[in-house]
Amino acid sequence: MTAEWSWAAVPAEEEWLVLCTLEGLPTGAFAPRWLAHLLGIPHCTAHVGLAVPNGFILLQRRSRTKAQFPDRWDMTVTGHVSLPAEVTPHPVTYLEAAARELEEEMGLPVSEQDRLLETPGLTPIGNPTVYFGAGEAGERPWHDVEVRQLFGAVLTPGGLARLSYPEEEISGVLLCRPAEALRIAAGPEGAAGAAGSMADFAAWLATQEK
Repeated sequence: MTAEWSWAAVPAEEEWLVLCTLEGLPTGAFAPRWLAHLLGIPHCTAHVGLAVPNGFILLQRRSRTKAQFPDRWDMTVTGHVSLPAEVTPHPVTYLEAAARELEEEMGLPVSEQDRLLETPGLTPIGNPTVYFGAGEAGERPWHDVEVRQLFGAVLTPGGLARLSYPEEEISGVLLCRPAEALRIAAGPEGAAGAAGSMADFAAWLATQEK
């Protein structure tokens, strides 16, 4: 299959995605990222919404060099449930992926997240939901069927001070009130699918403040 679709393959994409049912249950199979996105194979993803103690929400602005939704506002953290190609396939959970992406995209080490996030830390919000997307990434067709598990958390003051992000992935971050975060996510500057995740996160956050 790789030979047949070599024109669309991206050798540099060594990320292997965890494939799943539309209900979000991992199948035990894996596929390279380019193949999953070319053929629209359902795969697991983790989204994280972060807030600070005063209730403001943190948004990320995707880098202009991103193949999908460049320069758009998105959830604090988004990423695939995946493993590097050189690693022997083993079970990878949504929570493990969320914690890993929080380290990669926001500079919060997995080993320190218990003190950088308020208790109880990363909390799953609802059940996995399906997102369907299509378009082109570079000059390749792109069909996205990702099953997203959303997590919520509140940063401690130390966690807020520790934030850092790779410029090749994220061009900026924004702290804003929930109503503004919802407006941005649902508007033309929001990444596709961000509106639904943001609405669920804002609703969860409101219950934590009571």
